[in-house]
Amino acid sequence: MLLLAFTLVASPPPVVAPAPLPARWGRVGHRVVARVAAARLSDRARREVRTLLGGQTLAEISTWADEVRNDRPETSTWHYVNIPVTDSVYRADKYCPASGCVISALEQQLALLRDRRQPHAVRAEALKWVVHLVGDMHQPLHSGDRGDRGGNDVTVWLGLRRTNLHSLWDSGLIGASGRDEQQLVNHIEQQLRGRTDLAAIARGTPAEWTMEAHDLSRDVAYANLSWWLVITDSYQQAAWPVIEEQLQRAAARLAAILETI
Repeated sequence: MLLLAFTLVASPPPVVAPAPLPARWGRVGHRVVARVAAARLSDRARREVRTLLGGQTLAEISTWADEVRNDRPETSTWHYVNIPVTDSVYRADKYCPASGCVISALEQQLALLRDRRQPHAVRAEALKWVVHLVGDMHQPLHSGDRGDRGGNDVTVWLGLRRTNLHSLWDSGLIGASGRDEQQLVNHIEQQLRGRTDLAAIARGTPAEWTMEAHDLSRDVAYANLSWWLVITDSYQQAAWPVIEEQLQRAAARLAAILETI
């Protein structure tokens, strides 16, 4: 179904100027979540979104928060929260800095989006943040950490390409799936249509959703790594259902949030 085939060896491949992996999670992962969520909205909610965004779609603005990071350095910590995989409880005072984290940032932006007394531009920007941050918090390595900046400091090999564990979950595994954006949208939509637990999925808080993803980093993203840090077929086969599930949860929850607001 998925995955790149390669031969396992006893040690990492030689360093031979490997090509970088494309940054696909930022584009494909966020756009998939936004597109699937948009398709689940009522006509009224769609009109509200269109009015706030000046005709732009949720998919079109889904990566805006990444695009402005260089111009808005004060928001750099909003995309993640580093919670050790050995901890099973979110402690805001311990893990969420004063500058904010993905949980506090989403809560803040949701409050702005709900407040119809806010200027149109403020609510429009809040909507862009909400769409993006809901996606971010469902990526397991945006919350799970082993003292390595959520896997950014862990070099791994996908075939002959060298990357890091965080980027692997951001982009590499989606890129290796063989599905383009439309195929992935179709697949996630089909999976959601067959679920009977969507109401239960939509419940919860940003902190609970983040800890859910955090536990997946502990149980899958880190746990299945081989000591030689080559991403094996078995690693990918264990990871892919997690990615699919997280895309489903993110889309269903984003749709429920926007429908309620």
